[in-house]
Amino acid sequence: TLEWVLIAVSPLAFFAGVKIVWWRIHNMDRFLNRLHAEYEVSLLENDSASEFGGRKRSGGQGLVRGINDAASVAGQSVKSAFSAVERPKSRSVYETFFDTEWEARRAFSTGGGAYVCCRRLLARRDAEDLPFLNFMVGKAIAEHPDCLDLLLFQLVVLRFIFRDTKQANDQQKKILDNKGIRLDRAFHLYAVIRRATQDSVSTSLGQGGSLNAVNLMEFESKMTTARKSHQTCLSLMKK
Repeated sequence: TLEWVLIAVSPLAFFAGVKIVWWRIHNMDRFLNRLHAEYEVSLLENDSASEFGGRKRSGGQGLVRGINDAASVAGQSVKSAFSAVERPKSRSVYETFFDTEWEARRAFSTGGGAYVCCRRLLARRDAEDLPFLNFMVGKAIAEHPDCLDLLLFQLVVLRFIFRDTKQANDQQKKILDNKGIRLDRAFHLYAVIRRATQDSVSTSLGQGGSLNAVNLMEFESKMTTARKSHQTCLSLMKK
């Protein structure tokens, strides 16, 4: 009897799970759209403030400069898109403790939720969302600075999307200083470092990052054999 009950309930549980997942994804997309609208409003406010200051200083040339800046930002590369957006600053423990309205102003209630939202935005694969992704990752880390998933995600974004080697190295050192990192996170970090090293070596060989780990191992093996043969030749010539 119990087996028949489970068989009868399984389709209902399946459809209920699909509905719940769809509902959560729909709510997440609505949240991202609302956060993106707030982000654009903040950009417009900053542009308006800078434009007003430019008019006071140059007698109306600030508007032309603002249009030119907007055109240059629209045609910028991925790396410059990262540096063009001002990232939220991290808050100290003092500021967080004495700010009684901080919980109400936070966009992400948990670090895990912020990580999922960042992954969802990246899954859209829209290059125009990269400045917003940069802003959202910075905001999430400012609100949850101890979330290792967010730190690893930021490292991946810096290393492979924005191609900012300096900040990626700083972020990597910050993660390596964490002594309590779990085994799965440590393996994730190892995979990121290994892939970055692989891309760097592949690029230095003129392959543009197209070599995989097996090709690099074969190359290193052949280079080692060539070095040994070269050393043997030099030894024979000295004799």
